[in-house]
Amino acid sequence: MPPRDLLLGTIVMAVWGSQVVPVRLSLAELPPFLMLAIRWVIVGAVLLPFVPVPRGGQWKTVAAVGVLSGAVHSSLLYLGLLLVPAAVAGVVYQLNVPFALLLGWATLGEAPSRRALAGTALAFAGVVLLSAAGAALPAGGSGPFLLGAGLIAASALCLAAGNVSVRRLPAVPSATLNGWQAPIALVPAVLLSLVAERDQAQAVAQASLTAWIAVFWVALVGGVITWQIWLRLVRRHPVPRVTPLLLLIPPFAIAGGVLGLGERLTALQVVGATLACGGVGLALLPRWRR
Repeated sequence: MPPRDLLLGTIVMAVWGSQVVPVRLSLAELPPFLMLAIRWVIVGAVLLPFVPVPRGGQWKTVAAVGVLSGAVHSSLLYLGLLLVPAAVAGVVYQLNVPFALLLGWATLGEAPSRRALAGTALAFAGVVLLSAAGAALPAGGSGPFLLGAGLIAASALCLAAGNVSVRRLPAVPSATLNGWQAPIALVPAVLLSLVAERDQAQAVAQASLTAWIAVFWVALVGGVITWQIWLRLVRRHPVPRVTPLLLLIPPFAIAGGVLGLGERLTALQVVGATLACGGVGLALLPRWRR
């Protein structure tokens, strides 16, 4: 991967990882599915007036990405987060990387190198260490825990399938793809909010300026700007060369928690972050040197 693209990918991971700060600020005042629905409304409102309607075969790509990466992925993720500790969710969610490697190999013939596999395994081990402190089973028992972990694993699989679909199906401009997935993903978010949450209007009316700034940051920076960059990187590079970058999200999330929320940094987290970053470097370094 060229140094410019590696830098862009790292910036995207830094933004996505550090979003733990605005997400927590917004969720302190807004129910999760309502916040998710508002996010998709903002993304659609910003992009749809300026992008063309997909044509012909492009709808296959829009539908695949909108359903997999947007609607199903985000809905399963938020449902799972209700049932398992965030630390466990962080580990399970990173299964999207090996899922993407396997799907890219099976559907696109993009076989990962031994170095890429070793680097991905090393980075995943680092992610496990990062989350080890919060991996205890909740008081509710193993049933809800296993259900939640299964939902998040399914969410990770959908995200991986959506990323592979970007390369496998007819090309669609990034802005068009991102804009038109918003209404597709909005529907389940609204339905889940109506079923699982209440007092939505009161929450919206009482939300502080800080919460709204956080929501708009997540939607515009995390959902529009960086997502555009990510879609271009996925389309430009084979799956084994780009998906290991996703394993940088947990270290950046830890950094965001320490710097933005005042959380305590432990020695285990330092080791885990070092392994995660080193593993991603190992997976990507061969192409970077060429």
